[in-house]
Amino acid sequence: MVRIKFKVVDVVGEVLDEEGVMGVVRTTYRQFVRKLLVLARKGKVSVKVKITSMEHYAALKQRLERHECICYTHTSYKGYAVCWKICKSLEELIRFYSEIYGLERKALEKIVERLNEAGRVVLV
Repeated sequence: MVRIKFKVVDVVGEVLDEEGVMGVVRTTYRQFVRKLLVLARKGKVSVKVKITSMEHYAALKQRLERHECICYTHTSYKGYAVCWKICKSLEELIRFYSEIYGLERKALEKIVERLNEAGRVVLV
């Protein structure tokens, strides 16, 4: 009979609890970690933003331009615009998520520090 002998460690959950992050925004932090792992493996990562309305696009337009995002407006697939950026460094990825999604930079940096302390991340 096979038994479970491994321990599950939720590094992201621990950091978010310490920082007091609650609610649905926690899923965006986990999305950041998935993109971070791709960046670590491949050296670059593509980050996509789906914008649902013209008003939302107008509010984000300057920030998206500052990040040199590629945007296609008036798409018929579930929204008004689709924008994306290819990040090639950790600093670029952190800056993108903190400015576009409004995530706390301190929490993002703390997540990276904890993953670095772990030393090894096993993907299944």
